Amino acid sequence: MEQSQTPAAAKSLVDTTFSVIRSPKGFYAEMPKSGGFGEPLVFLAAMGVATGLVQAVLGLAGLHPGIGLIAAVASVIITPILVAVFSFIGAAALFGIWKLMGSQETYETAYRCAAFSTAIAPINAVLSAVPYAGIAIGTIWGAFLMIEASVETHKIRVEKARLVFGALAAALIAASLSAQWASRTLLSRQAAVMRAESAQMAAASAQMQAGAAQMQAQMQAQMQALQQAQAAAPGGLPAQQQAQFQQMQQAMQAAAQRMEAQRKATPAASPAPSGN
Repeated sequence: MEQSQTPAAAKSLVDTTFSVIRSPKGFYAEMPKSGGFGEPLVFLAAMGVATGLVQAVLGLAGLHPGIGLIAAVASVIITPILVAVFSFIGAAALFGIWKLMGSQETYETAYRCAAFSTAIAPINAVLSAVPYAGIAIGTIWGAFLMIEASVETHKIRVEKARLVFGALAAALIAASLSAQWASRTLLSRQAAVMRAESAQMAAASAQMQAGAAQMQAQMQAQMQALQQAQAAAPGGLPAQQQAQFQQMQQAMQAAAQRMEAQRKATPAASPAPSGN
């Protein structure tokens, strides 16, 4: 019995989703205004899971920078919970707006309107991967659904519904685009700073390598000069001159070792984050 109910429930979720997407006007005209919070809450949670999966796939594909494997897996679990919790707050805000617009419907009706509008949430998650335009399209689509719910379910004049939700959509788009622009600008500046630091570290490393090579060449030349002088002198070089050559050799070896240690201690340049 449970096995037969599960496919039926899944089919109902799919049918409701396509109904909201294909014909929101007809859906909100026929939507029951009461019947409890169970059905819309289950639908909303299912859309939260689908949205979390979409965000996880986009994050793993690199279309959402900063989302790694752990964050992607967490989004599948956390997104439905957050959506379910904040749905009651969002429905309360919509209930207040509709009341101010003249609606006579209950909070339950407002909640059902809001919950079933999440049918577009997985698609909006895909659109969010498109910079700027994705957020604007998703917000306009959501406002369109609320206009249809206002007219068909709450019996509000279409002109008033368009004015109110159009203004809200415009404000949300402006705020979202501003936040996205600020975020991308910050990422671009951070990437530029990291590239500059990487270039400086690379230049310093190159200088140290060149200095070490020069020091090694000088040491080899000094050694050759010492060997030639020893071979040319019948009785060998004076002890004082040999001591000077040895001190010079030790000093050059110590300096070369310090430069090599500094070169190894210099951190490798990290790849700069993308500003896209």
